[in-house]
Amino acid sequence: WTGWTLARAAGVENTLLLAELTRVGFAAFSLASMMLVLLLVMQRAHSALRSTVVWQSAITYWFLIFLGVHASSENFSAALFHLMLAVVLLQRPLERTADRTEWPAHAAILLGVLGGLAFNARYQAGFLVGGVLLWSVLVAARRARFALLCTGALSITLFGCLALDAWGYGRWTVTPWNYFHQNIVQGGASGFGVSPWW
Repeated sequence: WTGWTLARAAGVENTLLLAELTRVGFAAFSLASMMLVLLLVMQRAHSALRSTVVWQSAITYWFLIFLGVHASSENFSAALFHLMLAVVLLQRPLERTADRTEWPAHAAILLGVLGGLAFNARYQAGFLVGGVLLWSVLVAARRARFALLCTGALSITLFGCLALDAWGYGRWTVTPWNYFHQNIVQGGASGFGVSPWW
């Protein structure tokens, strides 16, 4: 919505052009986030064999690139999740023998913000986001300050998203709970069918 509003303010009124610009923007964001993760993994592969395995496994990314042109919450959340992985990878040393360093405060804040945005874009991504955040806090960083900054950034981001939802709905509401209650508790998702596709 924001992109279309800005484009219209710039004088672009053709909806087909706006749709194409949206697809190009989503494709660029999706591809850039995936390539960033692949390049960071390659830098930290530490051997030719691992580099080969990484590039060969990158072939499985073809469908993400193919789907990345669709402006959907799933693709936006996946791109944000890739950026979370990039933040984690940037904290890992390039050399295998390098001493472990303390993760900086900006990494905690970025993880919290990106995690909150990825969750808000697609609530099911909460499992992915939760896993990365828990691993970062409990295993990798292991610092109370890091945990507080990460949790604070996540909380502020989620509150900001709830405020945007309140603005859109005209009243305060907890949209993740509404989504869960409607689709899982009341069985709304089963309205699309519960049988396997075959």
